[in-house]
Amino acid sequence: MRRQELNDKEQLLLLVNKCASKLGISFLVVGAAARDLLIDMQDQKIPLLASTFDVDVGCRVYDWTAYKNLCACLLKQEEMSKDTGMVHRLLFRGRIPLDLLPFGMIAGDGQSIT
Repeated sequence: MRRQELNDKEQLLLLVNKCASKLGISFLVVGAAARDLLIDMQDQKIPLLASTFDVDVGCRVYDWTAYKNLCACLLKQEEMSKDTGMVHRLLFRGRIPLDLLPFGMIAGDGQSIT
């Protein structure tokens, strides 16, 4: 039976979904957080050899304005703040890093982002 309460990372992803949906931005969870989430959703009793503390989210955006709008929407949420050490990182509840990684049309020639 699936547990009813949401953990912090799931609540963080609900906020990302809220803002991304509002702005028409597609996103995906990548990295170890995606693995952990899938295992947890299946109620598997698989021990994790390594876990991750951050959440990496790829957001498909057309330009920097769309990316900045997504960041601004997230920062309007009470539980979100800016990490001053990394330009692409926000913090959920002051302790869970959200790395917001743009991809898609925003990439320049050579499909790179700087």
